[in-house]
Amino acid sequence: MEKIHNSTKDKVLKLLLSNKREEFTIRAIAQNIKIDYKTVYLVTKQLIKTEVVNSKRAGQTVLCSINHKKFNSDIFRAETIRKDEVLVNKNIHVLYNNIKEEIQEPFFILLLCL
Repeated sequence: MEKIHNSTKDKVLKLLLSNKREEFTIRAIAQNIKIDYKTVYLVTKQLIKTEVVNSKRAGQTVLCSINHKKFNSDIFRAETIRKDEVLVNKNIHVLYNNIKEEIQEPFFILLLCL
């Protein structure tokens, strides 16, 4: 069961990280990632409780967005998955490796506009 929640958590976070300026209802998140509402609801409530996701009430619904001030292992894992999905394209992977060799810093940000 924990593996299912981690997979769902990763998908929720990937969606929110990919749309950092947007707010989603829990139902919209469930529809976007194609997972049933109850599972997304439980995972999202957990993310709100740990302050990884911001929430605000709008009438009967709860609007969710990524908390830009909170970074933890869940965010790191979701960002790593996003990076790996981008690097599936071999040309981008070659570019990434070339840049990584040139930059001698252990941490850097590579912005790609595709």
